[in-house]
Amino acid sequence: MSYSSLNDPVIEDGRAFAAGNVCAKFCSMGFVTSSKWFSCYIKILDGILHLYADEKSSQEDPQNVVLKISLSKYHRASAIKRKNYSTDPAKIAEFYCFYLEVDNGMFSPTKELKIGCVNRPTAETLIKAIDVNTRKFDASIV
Repeated sequence: MSYSSLNDPVIEDGRAFAAGNVCAKFCSMGFVTSSKWFSCYIKILDGILHLYADEKSSQEDPQNVVLKISLSKYHRASAIKRKNYSTDPAKIAEFYCFYLEVDNGMFSPTKELKIGCVNRPTAETLIKAIDVNTRKFDASIV
């Protein structure tokens, strides 16, 4: 499968594929535990979210992942929020952020990963890819 930009997820045989450079913060027990953003490369395919240090490492050694999450029917993406993360008031460092969450329907959703994108279309594409990759586990959606 060829790599594509994050304009729209590529859909082949009902599989959505999206990959690109993003920033991420890690979560533990539902809380963001990273104090800084980490630049990384994300790839979503076949119900698995892969997070790599960079695009080069994803192509040269696909098994060397920073984080691998098997998406299930309980995974979902939160709403996108725009926030300025600049520490200098004269500069703007806006990210369009959303969380990858697990919602089992019993408790409030648990955050697993915070993803930040430099533009809204990139965030929307990732959310679409997450949605398609989790929908295949839900028999009620056809």
